[in-house]
Amino acid sequence: MATALNTKEYCANDNEKSFFDILKDCLSKDFLFYAGYKNNFDSNSGDIDFIVLHPSYGLWIIEQKSFRLDNLIEVGNTDKWLVKRGIREVEERNPYKQANDNSNYIKGILGKNTNLTNNEGNYKGKLKFPINHFVVFDEMPEKDLIKANNIYSEKMTLAKDFIYNKQKDESDWENKFKSLRIHSFLCKLSNNDIEEIKKTLGISRAIVNPNLKEIGVTDVRQENLIKDNFNQHLLIEGPAGSGKTIIIVLRAIEIKIKNPEWNVGIFVLTKFMANYIRTLLSAYKQSLGDIDIKVYDIFEFANSNCIEKPDYDKFKKLNNKDYFIPALLSAIQSGIKDDSKLDAILV
Repeated sequence: MATALNTKEYCANDNEKSFFDILKDCLSKDFLFYAGYKNNFDSNSGDIDFIVLHPSYGLWIIEQKSFRLDNLIEVGNTDKWLVKRGIREVEERNPYKQANDNSNYIKGILGKNTNLTNNEGNYKGKLKFPINHFVVFDEMPEKDLIKANNIYSEKMTLAKDFIYNKQKDESDWENKFKSLRIHSFLCKLSNNDIEEIKKTLGISRAIVNPNLKEIGVTDVRQENLIKDNFNQHLLIEGPAGSGKTIIIVLRAIEIKIKNPEWNVGIFVLTKFMANYIRTLLSAYKQSLGDIDIKVYDIFEFANSNCIEKPDYDKFKKLNNKDYFIPALLSAIQSGIKDDSKLDAILV
């Protein structure tokens, strides 16, 4: 079973989620893969469906398409294909060229890390490992791909009939991936090399206990938010499920590690969320030791640590619908007890 570096929720559609499960189940444990990669800090970054890594074979960049034969109207070795989407005919990027462009893009990112390039010889300055690419057609068997203007390329295509062949085991899948290479690899990536690749692409995992239980996944954008400038205010916005909680927890830990003398506190609105975050922090103690980060729900903090306690009745009598907000603000403005003051606050 392969190691997934994130979850299938990062996939763009159900077909990609299905292929995510197939990769996880059919590749051996030496394979690592990541779904739905995008560098949010670079407007030139495309959406990359899958990145697969193996220490003995290098990287593959995968573009997945769910075309059927009757969807393909005009295809070939051109920049654009004319395809049918529902009742409409639309132009779409040639998936082979898209996979090639994405491969070159990843090559450019990784090539900036000198720990991943050769420092001598004929290939000085070049990556120490190859980056290959191919296209997955999960709805088309080889015979249909050959019919479609002979677009089938054995070294650059994974077709439906292989993907869903129940007789194929891990060794068959490994051999298939080995065959989907234009550039071979004579060396082997060390664990440090693999960690450098993950760090450079920003696809590291959040591990919280010795059992390697994954509680959250951080992408490029989130990794940068966790480690962004600690000497200024930072506002993080996003919808439910976008990872704000894990960013706050990891950012608090990062601040505390870099500034062990600081008093760091996390504030939330409810006791439930406070207890949840305390649970996350206690899990990190397994590997980082005692992390002295205080977690409060705002009502608890105001009652125990403000010079004046919140007077909810006073503001309730003013017919203020959200009376607890001005009551809390009034208590905080009265001042904080000296032994409760914090150097860094995450809300």
